[in-house]
Amino acid sequence: MMPHSSQPHGLGVIWVTLVGALAFTLVPLPAWMATLWPAWMVLAVIYWTLALPERFGLVQAWLAGLLLDAVLGGVLGQHALAMTVVAWITQRLHLQIRPFPVWQQALVLLPLLGIYEFALYWLSGIMGLRDPVWAWPAMVTGVLLWPLTFSILRAIRQRFQIA
Repeated sequence: MMPHSSQPHGLGVIWVTLVGALAFTLVPLPAWMATLWPAWMVLAVIYWTLALPERFGLVQAWLAGLLLDAVLGGVLGQHALAMTVVAWITQRLHLQIRPFPVWQQALVLLPLLGIYEFALYWLSGIMGLRDPVWAWPAMVTGVLLWPLTFSILRAIRQRFQIA
């Protein structure tokens, strides 16, 4: 059996899931549904940081956020900073969060998503770019969709034997 560290496809599969989360982020939606649409990229970053904290961490979270910034056309670094902060907290607490059942992990996600959204809100406000929007509905949807997100990403991780 090959050691896990020599599996070249592992990081590539992780990035494919992040690009998939980016695609979900870019789905055109009616205004009422857009307020409920969760931050898919940050959900994926939280999953991979929880599942593989030694292989997926701050650099990857920053790059994922930078990719999101570039695609959304906003201020370069805004999502990158917010995503890195959430990944740092997740990495620091992964040993406490990981043993929880998925529904309890979802409850822990609420403050993590709140920190992410607050960072975006704060950065938008201090840059005077637009009236910042607080995303409570999207945070709640993210929490409600965590069990599904977790199950899909875990199935991908198991299918490709990423450890």
